[in-house]
This record gives sequence, C-alpha cells and structure tokens, in this order.
Amino acid sequence: LAWEIYSKGYSVQGSDFSLPMLLASDFILNGCGVPKTISFTTDAEEEGGGSAAGFKQFAISPWISETKNTTSFQHRMRTVVVPDVDPTSLQHEDDVGAATAAVAPEFTMMAGEFLSLYSHFLPNHSKHAPPSDKKKFHAVVCSFFLDTAPSLPHYLLTIYHMLEEGGLLLHFGPLMYHWSGHGGLLPGDKQQDARTNDNNGGGHPPYVNAAHQRRNKHLDRRYLSSIDYTWEEFRYMVLQCGFEILEEEMYIPARYTGDEKSMMKVVYDCAFLVARKKKSMDG
Repeated sequence: LAWEIYSKGYSVQGSDFSLPMLLASDFILNGCGVPKTISFTTDAEEEGGGSAAGFKQFAISPWISETKNTTSFQHRMRTVVVPDVDPTSLQHEDDVGAATAAVAPEFTMMAGEFLSLYSHFLPNHSKHAPPSDKKKFHAVVCSFFLDTAPSLPHYLLTIYHMLEEGGLLLHFGPLMYHWSGHGGLLPGDKQQDARTNDNNGGGHPPYVNAAHQRRNKHLDRRYLSSIDYTWEEFRYMVLQCGFEILEEEMYIPARYTGDEKSMMKVVYDCAFLVARKKKSMDG
C-alpha cells in the first residue's frame, strides 16, 4: 500500500509491527531490484525463450499446503509471481538536479508498534520529539489496520494529532479486533470488593479476582483491555476526536488473502471512511 501511494508521487512513510511482514516487505522492496548493468536469465525464461524482467521475480505456491476445499491437485500447485512490478523502478536517478531532488517524493518504512512510533505527536509527548519528527502528515491511510488496535481511542487520538489541520484519515477494513476473544469473565470472576484486589500491576482490571488472574496470567495484557466496538461507536469516536466525515461506504466485499479457486471463501464486508481533521480543539 505504501509503495503504491508513493508511485502516485506522494512522500510516504509506512509502518508495521509484524516481523514476518517487515522482513517480506524489506526483501521485496530492497532485495529484488537488479542494477541495470547486470543481466540475467531465469530457468523459465531460458526454456520459453523470454527475456529477463530486469529485476528478481519468484514463483511461489501460496496454496500448496491447503488440503481442504480444493477441486484438484493442480489448483493447489498454482504459482504466483512476485513482485509483479520492479520495486526500484521509482527510484530517482543519481543525475537528478539539486532543485528537483529537493522536492522529490521520499519513501521510508518504520518498524514497531504504532503508538511507540507516533505517540510523540500527542500534546503531552511532543516536547520530547526531535524537531524533524514534529512535521505533521497530510494524510494517514489505514487498510485492515485500525481493528488491530489494543486501544482504538488511543490510536484515533494519535492519528488526529499526527495530521495537520485539514489532513485526511482514510480507513478501509472490517472490525475483526485482533486482541479480542481472550480473558473473558466467567461466573464468579468478579471481585466482590475492589479494595482487596491483589492485581499487583499485572495488567488485570481492578474488578476481577485472583482466580481470573491465575487463569489469564499467560496472556498479553492487551487481550484483557481491548474492547470490541460497533461501527456506530467507531464513527462516533472519529467525530469526537475532532474529525468530520466526508465519505462513508459500508459492506464493500473484500477477500483479503482468499483463494478464488477454493470451494470455501471468506469475504469481509468492509467499511470505507474518509474523515478530515477540523480546526484544532486546543484553539
């Protein structure tokens, strides 16, 4: 997504927390480009008589391990060629003039949890940020992302302060809630007297008893604090943070990583939202 926005001529900073995704994207972006002075031919091209693409491409079989809901072994063995475009094709040439280079779009990637990367934009943290990090963004684009937040209100407030006035928040995705489904209360888990709680800073809510804490001590504390919001609550928080909603569309089908040949398909009916930051609430 970040590369595609960059290809439209915008300066982009992408971010991700997942190490597998970061390693894969780093390899695609930085490991598949081939210098123009180097020519090579793949085995497939030698057999077919084709010419090299000018960058490294790999044929992978994403569905080879899937044994259920398949119509044939050939469907499991299908390959996909990645990357489909040269990831270095947008790099500026070394002979670009100084004046042109000064306005050339930039592409960067950040690794880490979202709040740890951008919470310095919040008013009570901004004084600790280096001057170069205080430059705000024109837009924040989220695809299948905001429902991964352990605390959605904190993410929305951070995005609000990351944007300059008039900046845009673009959201697309479902409400799967990554941190949902663990640490639920059972009958008898509620603390009768909160003053006797032996929480000891373990991340457990103050109203649960020791039995609940023992049962869930192996869990990341974010599972215990995450809340599953409805879309109505989601958009209400967007408005309360200081945005105005410009566009909103519901039930947009998306298969994400689905296999079109499979006998079972998971389809998300996603929401699309464009919101603009209004005048600062501080003013």
